[in-house]
Amino acid sequence: ARLKLLDPARFNDLETYQTEEASFAWVASIANKLSQDQALDEAEIAQVESGLNLAFTDNEKATLSTDTALAMSELGPNLIDKLIDRHGTGRLLFRNTRSAIQGFPQRLFHAHKIDHNDAESIAVWLIEFLSTVYPAKVLLICSEMQTVQAISENLRVAGVSTAQFHEDMTIVDRDRAAAYFSDPEDDCRLLLCSEIGSEGRNFQFLHHLVTFELPIAPDLLEQRIGRLDRIGQTEDIQIHVPYVEGSLDHFLMDWYHHGLNAFESICRTGSSIIKRMGGELHKAVVHVEEHQAMPDNMDKLLSDTKALSEELSEQLEAGRDRLLELNSNRPERIQEHLDTLARSERDYRLEDFMLAVFDRFGVNVEEQTDSWIIHPSDNMQVEKFPYLPNSGLTITFKRDTALTREEFTFITWDHPMVTAAMDMILNEGFGQADCRVVNLEEIPKGLAFVEAIYVMSCTADSQLNIDRYLQADLQTYYVGVDGKNYTDVLAEVNLDAAGQRYDKNKLKQVVQKHRELFDKVIERTNEVAAGAIPESIEIAKAHIETEFSEEHERLLALKQVNASVRDEEISAVSAKRDALLSALDGTHAKPVSVRILFNN
Repeated sequence: ARLKLLDPARFNDLETYQTEEASFAWVASIANKLSQDQALDEAEIAQVESGLNLAFTDNEKATLSTDTALAMSELGPNLIDKLIDRHGTGRLLFRNTRSAIQGFPQRLFHAHKIDHNDAESIAVWLIEFLSTVYPAKVLLICSEMQTVQAISENLRVAGVSTAQFHEDMTIVDRDRAAAYFSDPEDDCRLLLCSEIGSEGRNFQFLHHLVTFELPIAPDLLEQRIGRLDRIGQTEDIQIHVPYVEGSLDHFLMDWYHHGLNAFESICRTGSSIIKRMGGELHKAVVHVEEHQAMPDNMDKLLSDTKALSEELSEQLEAGRDRLLELNSNRPERIQEHLDTLARSERDYRLEDFMLAVFDRFGVNVEEQTDSWIIHPSDNMQVEKFPYLPNSGLTITFKRDTALTREEFTFITWDHPMVTAAMDMILNEGFGQADCRVVNLEEIPKGLAFVEAIYVMSCTADSQLNIDRYLQADLQTYYVGVDGKNYTDVLAEVNLDAAGQRYDKNKLKQVVQKHRELFDKVIERTNEVAAGAIPESIEIAKAHIETEFSEEHERLLALKQVNASVRDEEISAVSAKRDALLSALDGTHAKPVSVRILFNN
């Protein structure tokens, strides 16, 4: 159904999809063995040869037939890549599961028996509970808005700071409440949510969840726990359930914990069990509500639930698409990106750059421990700074902080605010022209020369992403008033270090007096910059031809064995290649800055 939403033309019939998937069962089985360095038998080796249209050498067959040799060879991973290409939806669908990823925190269940389940009793219990987990912040989710309001009022009277989050509040008020609760500087340790807090809001920086007025739907309970149990959680999650003996919460708590194990693990079978055992559960719930006591068949209900849950879990495990998981989670491929992310966390150039930008354009910055609070000042150099609301913004450059504090804006080199700031700097007049005196031995004394900086630019549809093929570095050229190109001579020279103090007003007068001469030199730098364009275009075209030719040939070959490859995909590859090659003809050298220097 999800695939049909994305591509209704390709995935229009369930039976056809299931038939295609069934035909790839052998692919998944063999790929799974190869991923675990398990040897293949003769029949499986022959099947791979036939399916991939390969002919293995005797050495390759020997490698595939031995666990040890397979573990020491690259043959297995290479074959997995080819098998994944043959998989029906392997190129289109990615899905990761906890069993495939690992590394998530544990969930620990705690039951708390109380005498009454009215708001006043819950408030009394909460006050004591908060003291035992001090200074941790706690999220409480219950079903009814009225319960939230009543508990909050009792805590207010007792002098306990809390925040509310329920459907009777505006979105803005909910945002403020969540921000007030999340701020480590504020002494609000408890957020009271109605069921509306079970979805959408993420609180992975918390480690304690109190769930009251338990829902009858297992998926909704999972939604509650999922506010804490998500990427960015750094500690084990403590799940607390206050209950009155014989109450509905008591019954549901036992059923969830002893029947489904839904508190301490993800319950993947809950919906199916509700469908199968709905009648029995309904009778039990009615009995508890009428008699305030557990049903007589409670033990049998729990054992039946547990048995059915284990049966359904085994079916789900047997139905796992291992080939899909192998394609979705490729540690050997993602490690390079993880290393890059780790290095970027230790690189402070972006912070330095943005601090200089904010200073240049008059944006106020309040530096916090792991974040900056930025807002427009009274001395703004522009009418509006890009992506900065009038009310201000809290930003962070730390990925870990952004994962735990979703109200913070995570700033990277790719963030629109950063790219817009770059455009502002490149397009503004300030700082694009300068003049100074230097003392260099590499060029004739008394020579005046121009330093001009350019960047390769190409006007094209943004979807083409043509910048990845063009040289992105700034190109600097040096041309003297004698008409000579000194670029190679001065390429490694630090001109700023060779600078000398001089009266800028006198330099300005000299430049203005010889304006026509310097204009001609600048024109010469334009010619030099333009002369470098053909080589850059040829390099880009070669890159594009290589990349898209390989992809085109791959899809043509793949179409013979994979029904999911359509003619439209192959045509689209050719069309994009042609569009990129055509767009390159519009490449030009865009001037960024110019500086006139006098060699003293």
